[in-house]
Amino acid sequence: MCVKLFASFLLLLSSISFAAVIESIPVGGEWNKGYTWVGSEVPGPTDSVVIKGTVFVTASTSCGSLTIDEGAFLENGGTLGWVVLTVNGTITNNGTIKNNDSGNELWINADGDIINNGVWKCAKTGILSNKVQHISQASNTEFNGIIWKCNTSSYAADTFPLIASSDIVINVSDFDGKGSKAAEDFWGVFDLNNHSLTLKGATKLHKTELKNVKSLTGMDSSTIYSVNVYNPVELSGRITVTDANVTFYGDVTVKDTLQNGGTLGWLALTVNGTITNNGTIKNNDSGNELWINADGDII
Repeated sequence: MCVKLFASFLLLLSSISFAAVIESIPVGGEWNKGYTWVGSEVPGPTDSVVIKGTVFVTASTSCGSLTIDEGAFLENGGTLGWVVLTVNGTITNNGTIKNNDSGNELWINADGDIINNGVWKCAKTGILSNKVQHISQASNTEFNGIIWKCNTSSYAADTFPLIASSDIVINVSDFDGKGSKAAEDFWGVFDLNNHSLTLKGATKLHKTELKNVKSLTGMDSSTIYSVNVYNPVELSGRITVTDANVTFYGDVTVKDTLQNGGTLGWLALTVNGTITNNGTIKNNDSGNELWINADGDII
């Protein structure tokens, strides 16, 4: 009986696929070539990958967790207009993630947490939202490209939130929180967890439910539209609103400037709480009007 049980255990053990930790060689190479990796094994979808040189993604692929060491590079290395790397675990970037110098794009589909301590310049980052995901970054870093709270090629996503573990600085062309589940569209939740969110460059933040934002700062030509903001928030820099679908569910303190930034003759912003103006609330310079619907005290 014991012999049979032991044999059954060995059979079960042999059927289990163990994830490996696979490191690139220091000079790097193409992702799908064995010579790029220590042990000559190309990573699979459950393997933990460590990039120690310059590794080129030449075709869409996937891995478990991903770590890019300081001084290392991960980029599109082929002639395709874009390739997708799906990371099923945590991404820790201490180096550089980018498109190639010819402009061919690298897209990242992130199904786990994101930790950015380096340069994040891939064309698109998809937050898959199949579970609660966390995002953080070191000071003096930022996220570039396009961020979708969904797959990079569709709006297939679940409703789990993205939660910040640090202050977040976004310098992207688009942060789109829209998702779709069971044929129902929704605005994705970005919970800042009492951290600050800074929008730089031409960032357009939209179709997003912002929660627990300590401070929302707008810089350069960044804009917000189709956004709900929950809990008390301080508005810093220049917050530019471009549609009438922006609602604050909590007290709002304007530290610097809140303005209409669109082409509509007027648009209305709703504040369901006390609004305290310590700066400027105004129409835009072209005369397009900002209307405030205040459902609380005005100071």
